[in-house]
Amino acid sequence: MDILAHLLWSYIIFKGIPNMNWALFFGIFPDLFSFAPNFLHLLFTNGWRKYKKKSLQEVQKIIPPYIFMIYDITHSLIISSVTIGLVTLIGGTFPIFMLAWPVHILFDIPTHTKDFFPTHFLYPFSTFCVNGIRWGQAWFMVTNYTFIIVLLFLKSF
Repeated sequence: MDILAHLLWSYIIFKGIPNMNWALFFGIFPDLFSFAPNFLHLLFTNGWRKYKKKSLQEVQKIIPPYIFMIYDITHSLIISSVTIGLVTLIGGTFPIFMLAWPVHILFDIPTHTKDFFPTHFLYPFSTFCVNGIRWGQAWFMVTNYTFIIVLLFLKSF
């Protein structure tokens, strides 16, 4: 899913918990950490032009390899679980707001294809992934945001 949808779903799911702002952060953390450094580099160097009018396959060939590695790390249920476990051990309390991270991954598993940023949710032990749907398709975006708007409306009461 797109980062805005992850943010809104995190808000819907974690609204009202202590430290909700941290839940919002962890809801977008996997994508933010994976893509923001390269996005900023492209923005400030006009490097984004090399991506214009390219197919997904062409884009994938020019994305720096480190982004795929970071994506695998941040989109791993194994790594997120171990990290949450360590934070719990060190901090002495369970950080419920950090559950937005694995929730993000669970949303991505069925909404990514094997062709473009597949979600290797068992990384580093396996590169298994689900060949899901492409979240950028118009029908999915409309459906997803319709659910988000309805739930945001219902949560406002």
